[in-house]
Amino acid sequence: TIASDAAWLVVAPTSATLAGNATQNLTLTVDPGNLAAGVYTGTVTATSADGLDTASAVVTLTLNALPTVGVVTSID
Repeated sequence: TIASDAAWLVVAPTSATLAGNATQNLTLTVDPGNLAAGVYTGTVTATSADGLDTASAVVTLTLNALPTVGVVTSID
C-alpha cells in the first residue's frame, strides 16, 4: 500500500507488487485547493503486504501569498 497522510498530496499508484530490490516510480500531485499561504508537510508511506516493512518520504509544500491586485478607476 502506498498512501499520503495529507489531503493536498496525492500519490499514484496506490499499490504495487515488487520483487527483490525492484523499484517503483511514484507520481506525486499537489492540490493546494483552499490552503492559505504557509508551509505544509505531508508524508508518503509505502507499506509491505505483511505490514512489517515501510518506507516513507516527507514532502514540504510552501505556498506564498498572491499579491493583491487593485483596480483604480477615475472619471475626469
